[in-house]
Order: sequence, then structure tokens, then C-alpha cells
Amino acid sequence: MSECTRVNKETGLAGEITFGVFTDPHYAAGKTYGNRYCGQSLAKMRDSVKCFRDKGVSFVVCLGDLIDSLDDIDLTRACMEEAREVAAGYAGEWHFVLGNHDLEPFTKEEFLHECGAGPARSYYSFDKAGYHFVVLDANFTAEGQAYARGSFDWTDSCLNRAQLEWLEADLARAGGRGTLVFIHQNLDHRLWKGATDPHIVQNAPEARGILEAAGNVLAVIQGHYHAGYYQQLNGIHYLTLQAMVEGDGRDQNAYAVLSVDSGQQIHVEGFGRQKSLLLRS
Repeated sequence: MSECTRVNKETGLAGEITFGVFTDPHYAAGKTYGNRYCGQSLAKMRDSVKCFRDKGVSFVVCLGDLIDSLDDIDLTRACMEEAREVAAGYAGEWHFVLGNHDLEPFTKEEFLHECGAGPARSYYSFDKAGYHFVVLDANFTAEGQAYARGSFDWTDSCLNRAQLEWLEADLARAGGRGTLVFIHQNLDHRLWKGATDPHIVQNAPEARGILEAAGNVLAVIQGHYHAGYYQQLNGIHYLTLQAMVEGDGRDQNAYAVLSVDSGQQIHVEGFGRQKSLLLRS
């Protein structure tokens, strides 16, 4: 039985809406640093896309850092084209969340154009099967300046003021619909060496206040922190997926199929290093 078709007996996956999600492929041909095998991510993406297609998911989300930069911009663009070709293996709806590494060689507009799929906006929302989904962009400095072509410090990550105002209004419009939020950088809270983990958005407490006040947010699905993490804060699930790029070999892949059932439980079927979970309200 293949890795993808193995049934997860614990979580079941009998949901009202099912979608595929992965994060941090960091694809760059021939590039390896630390435990990041960037050149292997194309094959790992291909395996995940086949799984999503076989599962018949409603849409697919890449949670950011689709690519890693190479010294030559033409080579980086060629890698983007290769990633697009692999993504085309799933002919359905795609959503590309902006990650900080995506913006080392490109502006936001350039990256979204290179993806060739999804809205040409860095933050937006959409509805499926009675659920509301929000895509956020934390690639702004504390002063509200957008990241562009590597002119930023990745630890200086914020949701800009206009986006926070939009988020509050968007969640109000969603009303009683259960909502899931997608973002690259993290909105929950962790400490690292006695201070807030630098993977956390600097104004995350304000953002969490908006999510909690809305009363309809079920979960925040995020990437960026390669080890992965899960916690629940004030009734909202914060699921950080493990990074696809980490680990040598296709068996060291990491991606998931998520289903939300009629009781608003979230079933996470993990593949490779990604753990399976059942997130209850």
C-alpha cells in the first residue's frame, strides 16, 4: 500500500471539506545547507501533489518558502518554472502564501506572477463548503514596509495596519462560518532563550486578539518554524506544519491532508514526518 493511500485509522478523514497543505519546500536546484536539501524538494512536491490528486482535495495551499534563492536570478526563475510544472500535476485550485524566502529574489507582485495561480493579492479570503478561509501576509517590517528582493530582516515580521483592519472587517463579514487562517510566519506564542521566538510575528498578540474577538476562527495553519508545533490558545488551534525541505531522501517528506467535518473537528492526516492529529473544538 502506498504512503498516500494508507488509511489513518485514528482520524478517519470523513470531512465536509478536504484540502492539501505543505510548507517550506525551499526548492533550489543543487542547493543544500544544514539539514535543508533544497534540490530534493521538487521530487517531494511531486509526491505530495500526486497524493492530493488521488485524495480528490478541494484545493491546495503552499504555506510559503516555495523556493530558496540562487546566486543567478535566471536560475531562480528556472526553479520557479519547475515548481509550477509540478504544481500543474494538481489541476485544481491553488493558494500560495508568501514566505520570507520567496521574497529574497522577487517582489510580492513578481512572486505571485511567477506562481501563475491564485489571486494576485498577498492577503485575501475565500469561501468553500460553508467554511471561510483567510490568507495572510506577515512580510512587512514593524514600520509597515513590504519585504522586497531581500531588503529585510526575517525576524522583523509584522501584519501591517491596513491588513489588520481588513482582517477584523473580513471576519465580521464571515459571521458564523467556521474560519481557518493560513499564514507563513507564526501567530501563536513560544519562548526561545527567554524571549519570544523570532518565528513569531511581532504584533501577533494584536492579531490573536482580533481572531479571538471574532469568535468564528477554528484554526491558524502556519509554516516557517521547520520543526513543526501545535498548541491551542483561547479556543483556537495553532498548527505549524513541519518543513518539506528538511531531511535527506523522499521518505523525509512532510505534508498533510486536512479535513473539517460537520462538527468543526479538524482531521490532520500527516505524511512523511508530519504527524496526524485530531483537533477538537
